[in-house]
Amino acid sequence: MVAHAVTDLALQTDMFKYKSRLAQPRSEWASDNIKYLWIYILTAHALINAGGVIVIAEYIRVNAGFNIVWAHSVSLGMMEFVFHWLIDKGSTEQVYGLGVDQLLHVLSKLLYCCLLLL
Repeated sequence: MVAHAVTDLALQTDMFKYKSRLAQPRSEWASDNIKYLWIYILTAHALINAGGVIVIAEYIRVNAGFNIVWAHSVSLGMMEFVFHWLIDKGSTEQVYGLGVDQLLHVLSKLLYCCLLLL
């Protein structure tokens, strides 16, 4: 959960408020592709979070003696990328609020812990 707090909160710069399709980017970013800027920003945000999951899963694999292969850590990272992208897309589209957003993130991390134990 510490890694999630770092990647989902501490590492977000001012630019990440534009990860929503509904946000209006600053005028100095204006270009023909500005309406798709949110896709790049949301994708980068989800990749940062996926990287955090891979680092933690690898740490557990190497130091805790779990009998998992490196590809398993990458698979968890890929799951995090997809889940995080979809969860944040829902919250930025105002389908649900911050509380549900964070609950879904916590539940996804619990799922990864369970999958590590298999």
